[in-house]
Amino acid sequence: MLINDLTLPVVCRNIILLLILGTIPDEVFAAEIALHFWYSAFLPFEYRLRISAILNSMLSNGAATREGFITSHPLDLGPCSSLSYALPRAAGEYFLSYISSNFSIGDMQSEYDEVRKAPSRRDYRERMYARLWPSHRVAFQEYYDFGIVLPLGAVNAHFNSPNLSLFSPEGKWFQTDYANPLEGWR
Repeated sequence: MLINDLTLPVVCRNIILLLILGTIPDEVFAAEIALHFWYSAFLPFEYRLRISAILNSMLSNGAATREGFITSHPLDLGPCSSLSYALPRAAGEYFLSYISSNFSIGDMQSEYDEVRKAPSRRDYRERMYARLWPSHRVAFQEYYDFGIVLPLGAVNAHFNSPNLSLFSPEGKWFQTDYANPLEGWR
C-alpha cells in the first residue's frame, strides 16, 4: 500500500493509524484505540500514552537523509506486513509535537467548541439535524457537544486528553465544523 498525500498531517495520521493497528497485540484494544484516534477529539490518557510510545519507537527507528527526508527500516506490523517510509523532516516535527504538546483539555475544548458551535453555522447544523431520525439527532448532539465517538449515554469522563492529531501544533482545530464520523473526515 502506498500512502501519498500533499497534506502532511493526513499522511502522519495514516501512518500512526497503521502503527496502532499493527503493533498493539490485542486486536480489539488496537481497534478501540484506532477508532478514537481517527474520530474522537479527546482520548483516554492511557490511549495517548500508548500512541506516544509507538511514536517514540518509530522515531528512534528513523534516520535523516541528506535530501531532507526521514526514512525508516521496515517496521514489522504483523507476520505478513511491514511499514517503511520516506517523509519530509517536517513530519518528524509533527510527530514530536504530538508527543510533547502540553495543551490543557480546557483550551482544546474551547477551541473545539469555537469551531464546532460557531453561531454563524447554526442554520447548517439545523438543516443537518432535519435530515436525521429523532433518535439520531440526540446522538449527534452528544457527539457535537463532546467530540467523542461513544454510544449515547456512555460515560466519557475518562476521555481526558486531547487527540492532538486533530489539532494543529498551535492548538487550532483541523477539521471543519460539520465533519462527522458518518461521512468521514474531509
